[in-house]
Amino acid sequence: MENLENYKIASLGLALQRKGDLLYHEGPLLTHFINSENANEHYFYKWSDIDENCNRWLIFKVTIENLTSFFEGSITLLQLIQNNQFVYFVDLDTDINEVNAFICPTNKIPNDYLPSGKSFFKESQYEKYALTLRNELQKEAKSSKENEIMEVLLIQLLAIKNKQQNQDTLLEIILNKLNRGRQNDEYLSQSILLTDSINLSRSINEPILN
Repeated sequence: MENLENYKIASLGLALQRKGDLLYHEGPLLTHFINSENANEHYFYKWSDIDENCNRWLIFKVTIENLTSFFEGSITLLQLIQNNQFVYFVDLDTDINEVNAFICPTNKIPNDYLPSGKSFFKESQYEKYALTLRNELQKEAKSSKENEIMEVLLIQLLAIKNKQQNQDTLLEIILNKLNRGRQNDEYLSQSILLTDSINLSRSINEPILN
């Protein structure tokens, strides 16, 4: 095995739950895990090395965005790894007990532990679980997009409703002003008529008011 002693740590310190194998040949080669305390945190275990006592696994974190890009053929498995600043290694014995753990800067990973630069996703080479995971991500992305569209439509509808309410309020104010204007005009007309009547009565010395 490659010497990783400079990067050794006391323990891995990750509580992970196995979900399924993406690559398999006489044993798992690439396995999907999630954080037991946060299902939105995804990790891949990539088999890297073996000796008489242990299997060594390269452990790296993957985001939903990067994983989707990988399944779409936009990035390689190598790029999935390189998108991390650091990765973990763990040596497990035949009983899956942790023997050694390491944390290693991504640019210090031994070349023999890295996939090729052409490690694009190929459906024919991957296990059924990989296809299931890809389909689940596609459904989640579609549902998320639909939810975003619904939120935009709801915001637009609320804006239209508020605009209509503002217009109704403005119309009510205008009508009130017009009504007050009519009332003022009627009062003014009645005042003018009364004044004319008084002036006429005075002119003929015949009071019309008691």
